[in-house]
Amino acid sequence: MLLMGACDSSDYVSASFATLNVQFAGLPAGADAYARLDGPSGTVYFASSRTFPTSAAGMYTVTAFDVLAGGNVRQAPAVQSFTLAANETRTVTVTYSAGPAFNLQLQEVLGTAAGLAGPIDLQAPPGDARLFIAERAGRLRIFEAGMLRSTPFLDISGRVSPFAGEGGLLSFAFHPQYASGQPFVFVHFIERNNHTNGDIVVERYQVSMDPNVLQTPGTEVIRIQHWDDNNHYGGRVAFGSDGMFYLSTGDGGGSNDQFGNGQRTSALLGKLLRLDVSMHPTPPYSIPADNPTWPGAMPRRENWAIGLRNPFRYSFDAPAGLLYIGDVGQGQREEIDIVASNAPGLNYGWNIMEGTLCFAGPCPTPGLTAPAHEYDHNQGCSITGGYVYRGAALPELQGRYLYSDYCSGWLRSLRYENGIVTERLQWTAGPNTNVFSFGEDGAGELYILTQNGRVLRIVR
Repeated sequence: MLLMGACDSSDYVSASFATLNVQFAGLPAGADAYARLDGPSGTVYFASSRTFPTSAAGMYTVTAFDVLAGGNVRQAPAVQSFTLAANETRTVTVTYSAGPAFNLQLQEVLGTAAGLAGPIDLQAPPGDARLFIAERAGRLRIFEAGMLRSTPFLDISGRVSPFAGEGGLLSFAFHPQYASGQPFVFVHFIERNNHTNGDIVVERYQVSMDPNVLQTPGTEVIRIQHWDDNNHYGGRVAFGSDGMFYLSTGDGGGSNDQFGNGQRTSALLGKLLRLDVSMHPTPPYSIPADNPTWPGAMPRRENWAIGLRNPFRYSFDAPAGLLYIGDVGQGQREEIDIVASNAPGLNYGWNIMEGTLCFAGPCPTPGLTAPAHEYDHNQGCSITGGYVYRGAALPELQGRYLYSDYCSGWLRSLRYENGIVTERLQWTAGPNTNVFSFGEDGAGELYILTQNGRVLRIVR
């Protein structure tokens, strides 16, 4: 029997009276294809040559899709339809052809001479031509009309510097209605006033009469103690397409999840939090009614997901309804988790698992969400998660997720559709230095921010 769905050929279990082989040609060695097989029992998507044993005679259709590979758009052939008879063995070959050349380049927007002190985040409200750049040292800067404004959008350097370990100003987010009545910016940083290792703090700031300056002081939204170590703070703030506010936090630092936060539902560390910050005019927040209820003693309902080690960067892909999390591993695996953005109560496994490898166990533990993609430490040491490209300048790149590694400095992308990962590419143009973060401007174009102070736009 042919069992079909969003799966691969391992889901085909059969006594097989007929066999269908689908082979791909015209692609560089190791490159992924992407195709759909429709048959009497349903649909399956797959990315490499497969054999499908089946007893279901009838009409079949193989539809291949264009892919990026080898510096080209590889163009798929026409749809192939055929009838598979009982007891027949048939081979269908899908041959790609080389289409237009397509490569990525990095265009320097700001170089080291600009003097940015650790650019670590870049955002802009939709449609806004300005680039807002966070410096790890505690300032938000504005780049507009080819110039970096001398007056910061915000300066809280006195509260974050000198930072310890992985501290500093980490991220910021504009309210979804920033341009239409909610002129708020949520700023996420590590404050060292109360302890050497600091607190994870998010504050809300309102724009002043000058659209290029925020009013101070801000209003505290949330504060999380992180006093045991000066690494694994996480993290990022962002609004989801549901209008809720999300904050990712690391497991508290050190190694091995030594403080036990990853699986502890009463802790706010090692988590993805989901908050409602729509309370006006005064924060801090309320807990959305549809947040999950967790087991355990005194669970915190701020937690949307648990079992994260150091989710330094995550992002939402609203058109596809997906959430991508780049979770930094320990000694063996760097992982990308890809899930429905509205899926509550997921456990990503740390420290039971590190990626798909058993870590502290017990293994197997049912109910864990495995990464969609991972790589080992022969390729890097600390994933820097990015974004799915949804801009207009690079239509060939639409729907691809771009990411990097802090240690290796390469630029990679992948395509995730219908439950499978395809088009796992490493681009020849990489920053080849420590990558702090990615950024997204008001038109959906993407940027790379490096530790040595550069802002690079991803172009063709």
